[in-house]
Order: sequence, then C-alpha cells, then structure tokens
Amino acid sequence: MTPRPAFIWTSLTMMLLAAPALAGEQLIVFTQPDASAVAESFQREHLPAIESLADDMGVELKVVDVAAGVPRDVGITPLIVYQNHRGRSIYQGRYATPMRIKNFIRTARHVPKADAALTLTDLYTHDLGRATVGSPIKITDLAGAVPEGFDQAAFKKQMHAALAEGFERFKPVASADFARTDRLFYMDLYPYRSDDGKLFIGIALFSQFHCHDPVFIQTDEPVTGSWDDRAAVFADAARALEEQVAHQIAQSAIGDGFDVISPTVPTETYEQLGLPLPPKPAGAVAQAPIDTELPTRWTVDTAAAQSEAMIQFAFAPPLDGYAGEVTQLTGSLNLGTDALSQTTGKLTVQTNSLTMGEEDLDAHIHDGLLFVVEHPSAHFTVTAIQTDHTTIEWAQITPIVLHGKFTLMDQTIDLAVPASIETYITDDGSPRLELIGAWQLQINDTWGLEGPPGPAESQNTMDFRCRIVMKPATLTR
Repeated sequence: MTPRPAFIWTSLTMMLLAAPALAGEQLIVFTQPDASAVAESFQREHLPAIESLADDMGVELKVVDVAAGVPRDVGITPLIVYQNHRGRSIYQGRYATPMRIKNFIRTARHVPKADAALTLTDLYTHDLGRATVGSPIKITDLAGAVPEGFDQAAFKKQMHAALAEGFERFKPVASADFARTDRLFYMDLYPYRSDDGKLFIGIALFSQFHCHDPVFIQTDEPVTGSWDDRAAVFADAARALEEQVAHQIAQSAIGDGFDVISPTVPTETYEQLGLPLPPKPAGAVAQAPIDTELPTRWTVDTAAAQSEAMIQFAFAPPLDGYAGEVTQLTGSLNLGTDALSQTTGKLTVQTNSLTMGEEDLDAHIHDGLLFVVEHPSAHFTVTAIQTDHTTIEWAQITPIVLHGKFTLMDQTIDLAVPASIETYITDDGSPRLELIGAWQLQINDTWGLEGPPGPAESQNTMDFRCRIVMKPATLTR
C-alpha cells in the first residue's frame, strides 16, 4: 500500500526532565472511571503515567469525574485540558503517549490553542451525541487489469455511492465542522482487478493522530468479489471499515479509544465546576542597577530551554493541534555598537530536535521529509534590525523587526521576523536578554512539505513563535 500523505514532524525523543512550572499551571483530566473497558484501561494504565508527568513538570493535576457536570466543549472522555492565566487548551492526541502530552503542555504555556473548528468536505460522519466521528475516504485508482478506456473519476464516484449503501452508521455529508473533542478516522481503499475479472479491495484505517501508520490494515486478505458486482464488494468493504472504527473507539490500546458523555450529564461552566483560569502570577522581572553596563554580545542560554520551549511551531488554525517545538538551539546576537539597526547574529537549530513528542512520528520526519542526515541543521542569519530605537535600555521592551536569511534543506529565503527585545537582571544577579517574535513559513510552496489533512491554506501555513533567552557571551556561570 501507499501510505496516506500527511504531516508528521520531527525529532529526538524528549527526555522526561523535571521542569519548573509556570505559576498557576493546571492539567485537568476529565474521566468516566467505570464507563467502559477503555475507561478502566485509562484509569489503570495511563492516568498514573500522566500523574507522574504532571509531577515531573510541576503542574497541578485535577482529575474530574464528569458525572456532576461537564463544560460544553468537553464531549468525550478521557479528555485532557491545560490551563493557565493566558487561557485554556484542549489536548488533541493519544492519551497513551506522555511525551506528546508533555510537548502539548510546553507549547500551550505561552500560546493557548485556538478554538477554531476544522471544516472538512465530502466525507462521512457518525453522530454520537456530544461528539461527532468523521471519516474522509480515499479510493485509489483502479490497478491491475484496467479495462480499455476506463474512466477512473466516474468509477470513484460510483463506488462512493456504493460505500454509502454499505455503511450502517456513517452518512455522507458535503461538509462538517469538527471541534477539538470530535474525532476523525481516515479510510483508504485500494481496488485491484485481476485478469480473470475478480475485484480485490485492500483497506486501511488511520487515526487522526498518526496519519502514517494505520491502526488497521487488510491488504494480504482483501475484500473480494466479482468485478461485475463491484458495488456490492465496495459495500462489504464499507461495513468492514465501519466495524474497525467501532473497534478502535471501544478497544484501542494505543490511545484512540474514548467514551461519549451522555446528553443527560448537565452542562456546567468551568467556573461552576471550580475550574476557573488561574490568576496571573504576581511579581515582576528584577530591575537592573542603573550602573550595570548593558552587554552587546549575547549567546543562547541553552539551559533555559530545559524549562520552556524557546521555539515552537503549529499549523494555522484549525490545524494548530499539530504543534511542536525545537529542543536544540544555539546562536548569538551582536547588538550594533554605533546603531541598533546594525545588529547581526545567527541562530541555528538541529533539525533532528524538532519534535511533536512522538518518537515514531519524529523518526519518520527525520528520514522521510527533512532528511536530517544530509541536512542536520537549519539557520537564520540576522543581517539587520529595523527599529525606531537607537539603543536598548535595561528592563524596557524594544519593538524590532529582524531581517535576514533563513536556510532549510539547502534552500534560502528572505525572512523578516516582527519581534521585541527585553533585558533584565535575574534574581541571582545574572543579566539576560529575551527575544520574543512570531512569523510564518509557507512550507508547501517553498519546500514542498505537505501538511495535515484540512484546509489547503492551513496545511501550507506554519506559525512559529519564539521566546529565546540569551546570556552575555562572556558570562561563565
């Protein structure tokens, strides 16, 4: 079979290092402890790992049984929600992968996940009350003994109609909006016609959380029948795929299973459930003594990346559940001595350190998309700064635009990054500079990299944000 083209980004497995929390962080886990085998497995096997992760990261964990009420945006369990004073984010991913949950927390700390709905067209949906299951379907071109003058497009249209007849629960829809607690399973069908007029259909089912490795595949023993009865064969394939969706929901051992929350459970707000957003942390950045000279040469403080993501990325909403971070960043910044506009520098990332928190996804990207052996790094060379300010002052925020060249996979583009610089003294007396910025890259147009299933513009657009902590280049402690 040919795997479904999909976005599956990068990197090394993230180590479960203890990371200082931001004040007021909470990880909320909504559960129905006795609802099903999936619920029992989650309580027994996966919740303890999440509790350990929260403890390692210093994040307060709240486990909430939904029997007393549930927020409107919570339609299934188990469901993980992160919140701090900046906002609230619903986790989209397998609850059986703590590394991805860790990645979610780190990337949601400063940029809450948007509530934008994902709109898909020409698919099949199954209404489960508080949640919707959607299944986009791909039928590949007929292979094998293809009749002369065969119309592939007409064939696929006719077989989609046959699939609709075969489904018992899924119904075809022109378009549907999916919230963060709805779920998607992608169905692929691979028809083959033999010389003696038999039809063979290989089938595969993919989770929305991993579009490279199927959760179910049946190609060695395909659905078979007569070519003349091809509509009936496709209907049989539809029933087999539909049963596999039900099986994954009810019995998945890798984190795709869930329980729908009954419509009889009352709808309550987060505040009514005692889960308001935490208050903004008190305190401010330490001020610098007026006689402290501002350094001009700065280097990335690599130790700071252990507690917070310095560079994070996500596709444009509504695909921003596909998010990750860079874990290895080096570089320097030389502030212009005569004019701030003359600032130069270079920031380099190791391409095998971009991660979404899942080891197999990261490995696929290393070998199949970014080719990290041939292209071990990407870098942004700063050539100038655009700003209305002539100098940087202690404990002041200075708006700037970084101008330079960005190079990835031996292809270089011009890049302008709107940003700000702030300098301060830490509690232990160490000078620090923070570079905070945001930019976009058109990954398909520029590098031919394909994004996750969804709107074409969102697939192509990757949003980046950085909060890079730097220390004086001469600082030794």
